[in-house]
Amino acid sequence: MDFSGSHILSIDQFDRSDIEKLFSVADKLEPYASKEKITRVLEGAILEICF
Repeated sequence: MDFSGSHILSIDQFDRSDIEKLFSVADKLEPYASKEKITRVLEGAILEICF
């Protein structure tokens, strides 16, 4: 499954292989979350949150 542009509404929309892929990607991103690695992908970006 390609998750690009997908909305996650329920765990029921995923099968086992989708969940394994999701956790695999999460494992690759963990060093960025723990600040062991730095990414500049959003450098210069502007974020607006409206409620």
